[in-house]
Amino acid sequence: NGKSNVTVTTAGTCGKATISPGNAVTGWTKYSGNIWSAPIAFTPVQVAISGAPMSKAHWPNSGWATSTSGMPSSDLSGANMVYLDNQSVAKMQALTSNSVSSAKPFYVEGKLWMLDTASEWAVQNGRLYIWTADGQSPEGRAWASPSANGINADNSSGITVNNIKIFAANNGISANTAKTLKVLNTDIVNSEMDGIWASGSTGLTVDQSSVTNSRRNGIDGWYSIVGAKVTNTTVSNSGTVGMTTPSDGGIFFGDGSDNL
Repeated sequence: NGKSNVTVTTAGTCGKATISPGNAVTGWTKYSGNIWSAPIAFTPVQVAISGAPMSKAHWPNSGWATSTSGMPSSDLSGANMVYLDNQSVAKMQALTSNSVSSAKPFYVEGKLWMLDTASEWAVQNGRLYIWTADGQSPEGRAWASPSANGINADNSSGITVNNIKIFAANNGISANTAKTLKVLNTDIVNSEMDGIWASGSTGLTVDQSSVTNSRRNGIDGWYSIVGAKVTNTTVSNSGTVGMTTPSDGGIFFGDGSDNL
């Protein structure tokens, strides 16, 4: 953050080094039925089993709710509500009480009582709860990440990120108002928000790279990115991890100029 002329790269020939703010989660015990539980020292924003992202526990299990009829619990404070503002826009808000508006189609996520389907997770009272896809223990294959970026290059200049993998971060690379950031031969996987967040940046270069499974946007310049060049790069599965979520696109440059 705020640095100039720094290169982040892999040393040696053993494959791409991986950067992640997350940790392996160990010490799993059976909680109930197919649900396993382990202690966790932070509040995760995402969880992966063997590298595959899981969904936050949610209600209803699919589609949008139009009322609270049939909701099995009224414990909602601290959950997130995602609602369909219109047919093109989904929005999210944190709930601070046990009430929810049903004026627009919605779903709620993040509470333990919502964990009733395979490939979901929830956290409560310092413990992580998971129902794996195969119903088996997550031991040795569970990874959880806090709300933290893989690389923070905000307000920086002349940074090069080359030949690495960034896994399970909030933003893979945060580059707010960065100048001449280069992302080369790099794989950014399982970002809770954006693979690359580059609002207000100038001269961003992304080449020979991939951005996969970003829950919001793949490469996000917001409304003020200038002089960006994205070439020879694959951006896939943006906004399609788990339930529908607020997402603008694989590559979202809402405004700015001279972008390729």
